[in-house]
Amino acid sequence: MLNPLITLSTFPSSSPTGSSASVLNTTNHIEETWTDMRPLSLRQKMDEQAAEKTA
Repeated sequence: MLNPLITLSTFPSSSPTGSSASVLNTTNHIEETWTDMRPLSLRQKMDEQAAEKTA
């Protein structure tokens, strides 16, 4: 599940696609998807600051 800041949350008994999800499937999904836990607004700000330094 995503909120407006594109931060993730574990999902209940069904996956984001609507199919049933076991604990293992949920864990695998989290490990594959949650590679960057920073909120979208922070990632965007940091990208802007990095671009300013290289300009």
